[in-house]
This record gives sequence, structure tokens and C-alpha cells, in this order.
Amino acid sequence: MAGHSFGGIVALETARVLLQQGHRVLLTLLIDIRAPGTLRQGRVKVMVFFLRTYLERFRFHIRRFFLLPRSQRLSYVAAKLTGLKKRIRFPSLFPDKKGKREKAAQGTHPLKVTQLLQESGFTEEGFPGRLVLLKTTIPLPTTEQADYGWGRYARDGLEVFTVKGEHGNIMKEPYAREPAAIINRLLRDPD
Repeated sequence: MAGHSFGGIVALETARVLLQQGHRVLLTLLIDIRAPGTLRQGRVKVMVFFLRTYLERFRFHIRRFFLLPRSQRLSYVAAKLTGLKKRIRFPSLFPDKKGKREKAAQGTHPLKVTQLLQESGFTEEGFPGRLVLLKTTIPLPTTEQADYGWGRYARDGLEVFTVKGEHGNIMKEPYAREPAAIINRLLRDPD
């Protein structure tokens, strides 16, 4: 089982249920996701994360732009600008005067990861196997824990790999090559 971001939670819960039913799960891989209960860092660290992330994405698209044939460059820029226009929103990422966060800052998905995992029993029982975490060189603005908080949940241990990229491009070329090589190696020799 493997999943990126929220897909990691889906993979984790699927693997946990399969293991509880007596099935064998060869690999449970979480790709760049923080554990439930880990808190985001302060305002400055979150701002630095977003700055680093967007600079990395800009470099990524500049490299892609120059690799394209000249005839495709204009349509590439137009597609990226259209996508950017759809995504640009400026919700408050930080608590307001009352200490509450806007819903948009928590994501648009109505389900909360920590609540889901508490309801399933995961946060009390942990994971009944080994977990593997792939994290990026531009880490999520989470606690200072090198394992994004997963170590306390993995009963049979946690292996952490750091790969180049950031959360938004880890699964895209050329960044996806490194995670793919790690996954292939782990599948060939899961122990």
C-alpha cells in the first residue's frame, strides 16, 4: 500500500484493516504526509515553507519550459497561468483574533485526518506493522520531528527516506524517479 498526501491516510487505513484481518501487506508507504496530532510550526516557518515551495515550483516549470519545443511553449505557459488563476485564493493561514483558523486554511476536504484516525482506533492502537515514510527536501511545516511524527505509531519500526523536491512535485518528473527507485528496491527486498 502506498499513498501521497491524503492518499497516504487511505493507504495506511487500508493496510491496517488488511493486517487486522490476517492478510499480509508487503509494504506500507506514506509519501510526504505528517502524522495525526503533529502541529504546524509558527507563522514564520509556515511562510518560509511556502516561499521555498513556490520557488522550487517556479524553477521546476522554468526547466520544463526550456525543454519543450518552441512551438509548445506558449500553450504550456497559458495552461499554467489558467491553472494558477483557478487555484489562487488568499485564505488566512494563521489564527484570527479569536484563535480560530478559517476552513479554507485547513483544506477544503470536510473530513479531518486526525478525527478519522481517532475514530478508526489508529491513534490509540498504532500501526500493527512497519511503516516507510518518503519526505521531501523541502519539508512540510510540521513539528521538528525528522519522522513527521510517525515513529510513535509504527509498532514494527519506521524507515524514513528523504527525496528531492517538495510536496507538490514529488510525484512528477524528474522528481518521481527517486521515489520510484526506492519503492522498487523496497518491493524487491521488503525486509
